[in-house]
Amino acid sequence: MVAGKKVPLHHQNTTLINYYGPAGHFPYVSYASVIDDSSMVMPGYYGVELNEFYDLLENGILEGKTVLIGATMDELHDKFPTPFGGDWMPGVEIHANFLEMVRQDNYLIALPWLYYIMIELILLLLLWFIFRHLKPQFWCLDPHPSDYC
Repeated sequence: MVAGKKVPLHHQNTTLINYYGPAGHFPYVSYASVIDDSSMVMPGYYGVELNEFYDLLENGILEGKTVLIGATMDELHDKFPTPFGGDWMPGVEIHANFLEMVRQDNYLIALPWLYYIMIELILLLLLWFIFRHLKPQFWCLDPHPSDYC
């Protein structure tokens, strides 16, 4: 259960994540930008405030949003491949995809094994039909083809 919603499980405690886009799909805000620096002293910034926090508040960028905090640096090795390929996605963005999937009730479920067998049988029959009616002419592969090719 997540936020009062039952999430379908794939195996014991895992689920299939419905990804909404490649890495960078969800907006990022630097952790340093979110810190209210008016109440702290940072070495090297004696009396200087960056005030990025107040700019974010005034612009309403974070208003009504769910904020996830996590690492996005390559050096921390918290990046993973996704079905979209390309750049690997930070773990925090994978969590954002999971939360968005739960919010929208847009779950992925695995097909029952019977469907896989049916698809394989259909493909097998299709190939049989093609080769039955379009008989391949292997003698045309001869380096000295006859008049039949």
